[in-house]
Amino acid sequence: PLEVARRQATLLSCVEKLYRDRVEPSLAAIQHCLCACGWSFEEAQAAPLLSARQPDVFHLIAPAYGEPCRILLKSTPCWFSGWVDMAAPGGPFLCEEWEAGRAS
Repeated sequence: PLEVARRQATLLSCVEKLYRDRVEPSLAAIQHCLCACGWSFEEAQAAPLLSARQPDVFHLIAPAYGEPCRILLKSTPCWFSGWVDMAAPGGPFLCEEWEAGRAS
């Protein structure tokens, strides 16, 4: 149980990070974050199962109509200002923002 609780806390941390970055938490994005935290690919595959164990925290959305599986927070944080549309014409960032990001 302690290991499961620790893994659930890491999952929550990754999902919250994606919300802060305004990247919709698809299963692939969450698994990428979990692997960056030291999880193996096989362990990261358990993300939907871990989220399903906490229905008061997570809202698991099954893949449908070409959309991937997503793991959302049950309660949207008050500071959240929406997802960035990566497919929008011109992209979500101005050229100056990209240049500033590369310089740092």
